[in-house]
Amino acid sequence: MDNPRLLPVALTNLRTSQGFLEKLLDICERVVIESGSAAPANPTDKQVVLAVSLLAKMTDSILMEIENCQKHGGTFSPQHVMKDVIDTHIPPKQEVEGAEIQRMRVIMDLCLQQGDIYRRRAFYQSAELETMRATVKSVYADLSATRTILNK
Repeated sequence: MDNPRLLPVALTNLRTSQGFLEKLLDICERVVIESGSAAPANPTDKQVVLAVSLLAKMTDSILMEIENCQKHGGTFSPQHVMKDVIDTHIPPKQEVEGAEIQRMRVIMDLCLQQGDIYRRRAFYQSAELETMRATVKSVYADLSATRTILNK
């Protein structure tokens, strides 16, 4: 990575942002810990802490990528930054759902399956109906021809 005129300004601002984010993250974590003993943890507070933590990690990863490019050459890779951030900050997926939500999912799945069965049945019945209509038309045409012959 070359040393363009913009790079020193960007690095200075990123380092300042990194310091600010670390202080903000420390404050947010303390607030969550202190409020956690008095009342149940607010999900929004946890999301804010996660967002600030993610932003701090991303800024740190960007700085490391720039320093790596300066030392070893190469170009800046946003993919390396995102991979580094995503790999370290994805919380394990929690599959904790209330019984009511699970019941609603089962009912919805059953309704979708039943709807699919009715749709298929309607399709086959419409094809069968078309066949019957063609047969009735043919019988009607034969009957009309027979009447015409008998009336002469």
